[in-house]
Amino acid sequence: MQTIEFESEIHQGMIKLPDDYRHWSERTVRVILLENGPPPATGKKRRRPHPGIAGKGKTLGDLVVPVVDGTDWECLK
Repeated sequence: MQTIEFESEIHQGMIKLPDDYRHWSERTVRVILLENGPPPATGKKRRRPHPGIAGKGKTLGDLVVPVVDGTDWECLK
């Protein structure tokens, strides 16, 4: 697999290839589009925690491994 990176504009759903890659017109390619600039506004207001509880949470233990041993669970027996 060969990877190239270039900047281009989209006009009527078409991306213009650089002249060096015009011979790729008969190939199957994978395209990843990255938009330059800030992301568009979604219109939704971001929720924030109440100032009285913000920053007071604590993580106790591992987030992936259960705190209780699996043999202690009745539903697993």
